[in-house]
Amino acid sequence: RDATAFDISDPLDRFIAVNARNTGTQSAALLDLHFQSAQTFQAVLDDVLPERLRMFQQSGGTWLVTGVSSSQQGVGLFDAVREYLVMHGYQFAIGQDEGGLPSAFHVRGRRKRQDPLEEVRAILICGVPGSGKSMIAEALGRRSGGRFLRICQDMLQGDLSATEAAFQKAAAEANSAADAVKARKKNGCWWWDHAFSGEKYFLALCFRGPALGHLSDCFGFVPGPTESFHATLAYQPTALDLRRLLGRPHRVSFRYHLTLEATFAPHAGETLDVVLGAAHTTDAADAAGGAARGPRPTSVYLAPRVPQWAARHLQVLNAVPLDKRIMSNSTLGSFRVLSATDLSGKAERASLALLVHKAGELRGSPVVVSFDGACLTAVNASGVKDWTDVADAAIGSLSSLIVLEGQTGTSAHEWASLITARANRLGVAAPKVKVSRPMGPTETKREQWTRLRPSCLLHCCAEEADVAQLLRGGAAVLRRSGRAALPPLPESHSLPPVVVLDRCNGERLERSRWLTLGGLDRNQVIALHLDVPEAECIARVARKNSTGAHGQQSPPQATAEATALVRPHVERFEAPSEREGFRAIVRLKGGSAAAVQELVRRWTEGGPPPGSETEEAVLPPPPPRGRRLEASEEDDENEAPPPPLPLLSQWIEVLETSDRRSVWSVPVGGPVDAPGYGSEEEEYDDDGGGGSGGGGAGSFMPPHRP
Repeated sequence: RDATAFDISDPLDRFIAVNARNTGTQSAALLDLHFQSAQTFQAVLDDVLPERLRMFQQSGGTWLVTGVSSSQQGVGLFDAVREYLVMHGYQFAIGQDEGGLPSAFHVRGRRKRQDPLEEVRAILICGVPGSGKSMIAEALGRRSGGRFLRICQDMLQGDLSATEAAFQKAAAEANSAADAVKARKKNGCWWWDHAFSGEKYFLALCFRGPALGHLSDCFGFVPGPTESFHATLAYQPTALDLRRLLGRPHRVSFRYHLTLEATFAPHAGETLDVVLGAAHTTDAADAAGGAARGPRPTSVYLAPRVPQWAARHLQVLNAVPLDKRIMSNSTLGSFRVLSATDLSGKAERASLALLVHKAGELRGSPVVVSFDGACLTAVNASGVKDWTDVADAAIGSLSSLIVLEGQTGTSAHEWASLITARANRLGVAAPKVKVSRPMGPTETKREQWTRLRPSCLLHCCAEEADVAQLLRGGAAVLRRSGRAALPPLPESHSLPPVVVLDRCNGERLERSRWLTLGGLDRNQVIALHLDVPEAECIARVARKNSTGAHGQQSPPQATAEATALVRPHVERFEAPSEREGFRAIVRLKGGSAAAVQELVRRWTEGGPPPGSETEEAVLPPPPPRGRRLEASEEDDENEAPPPPLPLLSQWIEVLETSDRRSVWSVPVGGPVDAPGYGSEEEEYDDDGGGGSGGGGAGSFMPPHRP
C-alpha cells in the first residue's frame, strides 16, 4: 500500500491508488477498502463491485478487505460494509485476520432482485397518534437507501399546504422514475447491449503517426500518415475505467528509449524497442483540484510493431515507478535492458484516451468520435477564443475529425483551415475534417448524431442538455471537458421511489383527497393500517411527553393530555377497507417492534410483494431480551449452506516489509474510519411500549447513513 494515497480527496481515485497493484487475473478480485470510511465506501462499491463479480463469476467471487472495526469508533467500516451487502442482497461469508477477528468479506454473488413493491407509488400510513407511524416511516427511509420518500406534516411545522405541495412533488417524481425504469427494461441500453464490449475494445492513449514523427529514430522507422499507435491503459476495461479515463485529454512526456532482450523461452535473445513515458491528465477539473489531490501521472509505454508474443510480457512496464532510473544491463520483468536512452528533451504530445479495436480490419485503430464545434474552441481567461485541451488531444490522436455544426455554423472549409493552422503550431500534420449538419430545423442533436452510428461510437457534447438527451437514449457521451458520462449498467438500475405519507389519514374522504392530489391511481397505493389499542397509544404519547426534551409534566398530567389528543382521533378513525380500491391493505396488530422490523425487512430487502387483497402480517415472536434485532442479516446468511470458504492466501500474496502484526492494520497517522455516529437508538418493549436507550429487546435503529 502507498501511504500517500491518504491525501487523495476523491474516494474512487483513492481506491484506485490503494489497489494499483491488484490488477492481475486473480488479484483484481480483491478490493482493498483501506483509507475508505463508513461515509465513502458505498460510492466505491456501487461502481466497482457488480462488475468485478461479473468478471470473477466462474472463479468464486470477490474479496472485500475492510480491517477490524474498533468499538470506540461507533459505526466502523466493517459493520457499514456488512449492512450494505445485506441491504443490496449480496451473498457473502465473513473472513478473519490472523488474529481471528472479522476483517473481510468473501462476496460470492447477488440474488436476483425482486421488487416487493412493484407498481406501488405511495404508501399511506393510517393510525392514531402513538401508533408508531413515524417509527415505521423513519425505518423505511434508513433501510432502503433512499428509496422511500417520507412526507411528514409534523416535520413541516404542521403546515398542511406545505405538506400537500411536498406530496405532489414527490408523487410526480415517483411516477417519472417508474416510467424511466419501465422504458429501460423494454428498450435495453444501446451502449452496454450493442456498442461496448471488453472483448471487442481496449482502452488506450492514442497517437497518429505524424504526432510521433520526432521519435522515428527510436522506432527505427518513420511513422506513416495513416498509422495509429497506442499506449494501453486497460486491456479489459471496466465501467470504472471508462468513467475515469475514457475521452480525457492527456499530455504525455517521454522518458526513455529502451532496447530490451527477452530472457524467456522460446524467445530468449530476441530484441525489441520500446519508449517509456508518463501521462498526465490535462482537463480543467484536475487543474482546479490541484495536482496533489488529483489523479497522479501514469506510467505508459509505446511499443510499435512489436511481435504479439511480447505484448503480455511488456505489461510490467506500466508498473515501473516514474522516479525509477533505468540503467543498461538492468532487468525489467522478463527482459534485460541492453540500452537505455534518456528522452527527457523530446517534445510532449497531447493524446485522448479512447477505445481501440482488438480484432478485425480495424485492429489497433481507435473508434470514431464526433465533436460539437463548441467543444474544440472556447474563450480563455483572457477573453480570447482559443483551442481546448480536448481539441489538441484530438488533433494528435484521430486521423479524421468529425464536427457537428448547426445549419448556419462554420463551414467545412473554414474548419479545415483552422485545424490545419492549429496542427502546424503543434508540430503535427493536420487530420482530415468532416462536418455534419442537421437534415432540417427540427432535427435534434440526438437524431443528428444517430445518423452517424454505428461507425461513430462516441460524441462529445458542449451542452449538458444534449448530454442528458443522449444518455436517455442509452448512449455513452463525452462532456466538454472530455470526461465520459455512461448510461447505468443493466444490473445497477435502482428501484423506483415510493412516497410514504406520514400522517394519521384516519378518514376515508381524507385518504381519497390525498390520492387525487398526488395524481395516483388507487391500485398504485398501499394502505398501512397500524391497529394499536387506544390505551397503548395513550401510554406511548404520555411517555413521550413526560420524557421528551421539554417534558416537565407529572405522569397524571401527561396521561390526561395524551388522552385528550388520542381519543378524538380514535372516535373519528375509519379503518381502510377493500371498497376504497387500494392495491393492498396491510394491517399491523399491536405495532410491536418485531412486527415493524419484519415489515421493514419485507419492503426493503426483496421479500414477496403484497397480495391484491387485505393481508395481516404474520410475524415471528420477539427475540430474547438483550439481542439486537438483525433478523434480515441472520436470515440471509442462513438460507443455504455456503460453499467452502477459500483462504485469502490462495488469492493474493502479501509481502510485509514493516513491523505490523496484521496485514489489515492501519498505518500510523492514517485513520481508516471516520469518527462514528452517535449511538442514540429508539427502543420498544416486548409489549410494544416505548422507551429510550439501546440494546434492549426489540430495539430497531440501523446505523444512520449520511
